[in-house]
Amino acid sequence: MQLAAPSRRALGLAAVGAIATSTTLLSLGGVAQAITMGAVETTTPTFGVSYDYDGGTDTWTVPAGYCAVDWHLEGAQGGAGSGVGEDGGLGGSLDITTYIDDTTVATTFTMAPGQAGSDASSDGLTGGAGGLNHLAADVDGDYDGGDGWSDDDTIAGGGGGAASTVTGSDDSELIAFGGNGGGDADYYGYGAWNDSNYVYATTSEPQTDGVADGGDGFISATAYLCAPAEPTLDWLEGDDGKLIVHFSEGEFGDAPTTGYQYTLDNGTTWTTLTTSTVDGEVVGTISGRTNGTTYTVAIRSIAANGAHSEATDPETAMAYKRIGVPPNVVATAGPSSIVITWDAPTTAGTYPLAGYIVGGSAREINGPNGADGIACETAADVRRCVVTAEPGWSYSFSVTSVDTEDNPGFGSAMVTVSDVQRSSVPATVPTKDGDLVRPAGQSGSVAPGSTVRVTGGGYLPGSTVTLIAYSTPQVLTTTVADGSGNIDVTVTVPAGLAAGNHTLVAAGVDAQGNTHYLTLPITVTGGTTGSGGLAYTGADIAVPAIGGLAALAIGGGFVLAGRRKRTAE
Repeated sequence: MQLAAPSRRALGLAAVGAIATSTTLLSLGGVAQAITMGAVETTTPTFGVSYDYDGGTDTWTVPAGYCAVDWHLEGAQGGAGSGVGEDGGLGGSLDITTYIDDTTVATTFTMAPGQAGSDASSDGLTGGAGGLNHLAADVDGDYDGGDGWSDDDTIAGGGGGAASTVTGSDDSELIAFGGNGGGDADYYGYGAWNDSNYVYATTSEPQTDGVADGGDGFISATAYLCAPAEPTLDWLEGDDGKLIVHFSEGEFGDAPTTGYQYTLDNGTTWTTLTTSTVDGEVVGTISGRTNGTTYTVAIRSIAANGAHSEATDPETAMAYKRIGVPPNVVATAGPSSIVITWDAPTTAGTYPLAGYIVGGSAREINGPNGADGIACETAADVRRCVVTAEPGWSYSFSVTSVDTEDNPGFGSAMVTVSDVQRSSVPATVPTKDGDLVRPAGQSGSVAPGSTVRVTGGGYLPGSTVTLIAYSTPQVLTTTVADGSGNIDVTVTVPAGLAAGNHTLVAAGVDAQGNTHYLTLPITVTGGTTGSGGLAYTGADIAVPAIGGLAALAIGGGFVLAGRRKRTAE
């Protein structure tokens, strides 16, 4: 098993989403036009139609395999009334995308653009005729405009415009209303559907209502092939002369995904992506890249019908040759700590060596707890890492080199250690490595049962330090060294401690994993006579009680030595 400690860049997985609005081609009278429509895109000729009023209707069949239709309808204009400034009203315009429920069969639509209403006679004696909609199913004339009227003198109204309609074999119905005729309010003809567009479809995008251009009605439509689901680009990593794309398959597509494509130029060029599935994740390889060059990659799904999904958000990575595996990784258990050492790798990469990352995991032996994380980050000339540890846990570590561009190299094989030692309380006062210090102004003798505050440093950050009273050793308390390896603790002088000279000892380990003792002589007054006190029971004290990786399981973290400062990305 290998643990390849990833760089900060590799660990920072980004959210994904669409980066471009898809386009397709609609043929209107032989002219190719770009039409935007949701997440559907195809490189095949688009299936579309446009239809002006010509005194009849037209049918349009959308074959199986198409999922949506983009519609534009314009209702007809009303006729002008007699007199000056009495032009007929404009019809309504309707833009909407409807979706086809059963894409396995063809769907037929009947389109009937409306006729404009006629003008009233100039002498004001005859009202204009309402425009007609020639849909055969309109037996009641609901889609026709109303006729204008006259007062048989000088006032006559224009005829109302007819509605433009679409009816589908899937029972869908679209209506763009006709405009009212011009003229006096008592005489003009009403436009069909009285200033209100209408939509019935099982599913559709929100409609957009507006005003038609005038004249007779007009209808145009574009059908869109069913598209595959958009994938999720999880992360992108560089490798020797190539890029590795890690992504997940999309879930909500209208056509089965048959493959994937990638782009390196923001969608100008798309190329087939060679993929494989590893542990449920889809992995693609983009070969032929130049080491030391940074690339921006987006991907998309493709379907057998030629349609494809929207592109993912782009990810950026550099192609590079990895630095080789650090050899001779050794993990050695010490008193409540583990020391990890290794040698420099012998295989160079594209960029120089900048340092190392020690990744690790901790598992409680015969227990449920565990944790994973980064134990140390070191500079290139530091090949040693010390972490706090706890007896009863098993620890595994792997070392990975990092280059000057923050790219990870190859990770070493895992090394495991599970024989972390407990530190026994010395039977006599140990040789000191430094002094415990009382606060300024606090000196002199102490009484049994009183408290003494002491400070000291030089411990492994995050490790447990045990406070002991001598001459006969008595464990008073434990504390944890802070991030700088310092302690600040208050202990209680045992009530039964004999009068005379004694020593407080703070026992722990230093940043190199070696035992570390600080001491403080104290004089006890008013205690019992003789050298008595509480007897040493011989109980072992864990130093530290909880450390390193084990602390991760309860919200702690790795303690690291020789941290290499790295530029934040």
